Amino acid sequence: MQKYSSDPVSINIYPALAHEEDLTPDCGVLFDSVCEEIRSATKGFGCDKGKLIQSLGATIPEDRLKISLRYNDLYEKSLKDVIKKEVSGDFGTAMKYLSLPPVEAECQMIKHACKGIGSHQAVLYSILCGRSNKDMELLKK
Repeated sequence: MQKYSSDPVSINIYPALAHEEDLTPDCGVLFDSVCEEIRSATKGFGCDKGKLIQSLGATIPEDRLKISLRYNDLYEKSLKDVIKKEVSGDFGTAMKYLSLPPVEAECQMIKHACKGIGSHQAVLYSILCGRSNKDMELLKK
């Protein structure tokens, strides 16, 4: 049996920020405009789904983490709770996952895939296979 001299090649899914010990990045005012767009899309009766998609849909995982933290700082409400309240169904589930930091979103997906009798193996395989040890440690936490 051959031993590896270093970690075998694995998929690097999470942004480097997620691997840091301090998970409270300095968001500053860079994401205030995005947070304001989300707030205006969810303010009042109903929700402007187009604005919501435009605000969260085209962001990278690292930016979504910062947007989620900054939204909580600005409006003292969890972005996840706001999204959950405003949209429902499959679209609401997708937007809820986009409003979470990448690691937390995948943990929620794993929890949902294991809920009830049996499990959704395709979801579990797509999340768990090919991950590095560091990524698996983040999921365990």
